[in-house]
Amino acid sequence: MLPPSADSHDRDAADDHSDERLLKRLRRGEVDAATELYVKYAERLTQVARRQTATNLVSRFDPEDVVQSVFRTFFRRFSTGNYDLPEGEELWKLLLVISLNKLRKLGLHHHAQKRDSPGRAAASGARTSLAGGPEGLD
Repeated sequence: MLPPSADSHDRDAADDHSDERLLKRLRRGEVDAATELYVKYAERLTQVARRQTATNLVSRFDPEDVVQSVFRTFFRRFSTGNYDLPEGEELWKLLLVISLNKLRKLGLHHHAQKRDSPGRAAASGARTSLAGGPEGLD
C-alpha cells in the first residue's frame, strides 16, 4: 500500500480546519454554516443509511428522513453545548454514530411484535415519518 500523498494530507487537514471553522461559525449563530455542514455530510450519511437499512425495512422509512433527523439532533445538541468542537474526523464519526443509533432504533421499532407482521406493512402502504416514529429519534 502506498503512503498517502502530501496532497491528500493537505486536503484532510483543510477539511479538519473547515469543520472547525464551520462549527465556530455555527456557535456564533451563522445559519449558513449549518447549511454548509449539511451539504458536506448529507450525501455520505444518506449512503450509509441506505446500506445499513435491512431490505425488509426499505419500504418503511426513507434514508433521507434519517439524515434530516441526524442533523436535527446534532444541531439541537450542539446549540445547547452538549458537543465540544470535535477534532479531525471526529465530526464525521459523531454524525455516523448518531445515524447508526437512529437506524438501530428504527429497526427495533419496526421489528416490534405488533409492527412486524408482513401483511400489516403492505396493507398500510405508508412509510413511517421519523416525527411520528419511535421516541428518541429526534
